[in-house]
Amino acid sequence: MAFTFFSSSLLAVNKFTRKTTLYFLRPLASVSKNVQKDDLPKRPKKPLSSFFEYLQNNRHDIITNNPGISSCDVVRRCAEMYRNLSEADKKILKDKTSERLEVYKQQCKAFKDSLTPEQNIAIQEINRKKREKRAKRKRKELERKYSRPKHPMNAYAIFTRASKVERGNTPFVEFSKKLANMWKTMPADEKAIYLEEARLERERYAEEIIDWEYVMIDAGRPEFVRGYRKAKRALSQTKRKSKAKTRTKLKAKSRKRRSMKNKATQTSAENKATQTSTKSMGTQTSTKSKTTQTS
Repeated sequence: MAFTFFSSSLLAVNKFTRKTTLYFLRPLASVSKNVQKDDLPKRPKKPLSSFFEYLQNNRHDIITNNPGISSCDVVRRCAEMYRNLSEADKKILKDKTSERLEVYKQQCKAFKDSLTPEQNIAIQEINRKKREKRAKRKRKELERKYSRPKHPMNAYAIFTRASKVERGNTPFVEFSKKLANMWKTMPADEKAIYLEEARLERERYAEEIIDWEYVMIDAGRPEFVRGYRKAKRALSQTKRKSKAKTRTKLKAKSRKRRSMKNKATQTSAENKATQTSTKSMGTQTSTKSKTTQTS
């Protein structure tokens, strides 16, 4: 029940706007614009593993001895040869790779030490963009795999698709300019046909995407639902806040207990001190009375 409620609430959430992320990343972008990619020093390349080093050394011999062999078969043949190597030969290859890795670690350390703060920020920005591109490409591949409905075309895109003007040998830029001028000078009644078709496309997409999202939720892939990340982030933030609140409450309770214990120990110590003082006073008075009686 909770999962279905959560999934239905996700469908109601609008698309996530990236204004907040752009606000926080704007200073980094301004710094990275000043430092160009060509000005950055090249990072040292990671050395090959023992198998790939063996493959690189024996690739040419395998191809010459087996003409017309495919690249996959070359890798398979080389893997078989590598498996049949003796332990001593494998140890030699592994020792060489470990030596190369040690050199690579020293080079990386020297590379990081030689970077200026601006270059470091620019490299972080480049790596962030690469990660975003990789994640976007992976997401698109998965969406294609699960046959996500295509986004609707706008009225101009529908016009260009349905346009009967043949491009011929004209360059693409001139052809696109020609189509844009035709769209601008088109009468309103003709343009209304394409606008109506675009509206129908949007309605069709809205229905199909909701059905597809429900299918993804049933398949256990809620990350494809629009607004899932935003809702998940908000949920994690609320959990974090609640944990912080409980932590502060527990700390306050422990402080209160400690203070109460300290007060109790202080009062007990004071009571013991008063008791000992009264006892000492009583003993002093008893000794005084005994001395007066003997005298």
